Amino acid sequence: MPSTRTPWDGVPGFWAAWNRFFFFFEGSAQIGIEGEEKPQPTLEEQRCPLCGASMALHVFDRSGPGGRTLMRCPAPEAHQEPGA
Repeated sequence: MPSTRTPWDGVPGFWAAWNRFFFFFEGSAQIGIEGEEKPQPTLEEQRCPLCGASMALHVFDRSGPGGRTLMRCPAPEAHQEPGA
């Protein structure tokens, strides 16, 4: 078995041993997309797939424990470009 350093080396306990064992198979977390050249767009750059407005203009309602998240699109006149 190759010598692989894990974040749980030297940590006592059952779960640390469990994580050390599975780290050998799973490896470290894969962050980002392989070959991605630019970072993800900011909230101002992203467009809504429903109305086409900037996501920064939308309101997200996350009220209530266990409730679903609702996205509210802005009024059509709120996201029109000047001079259009």
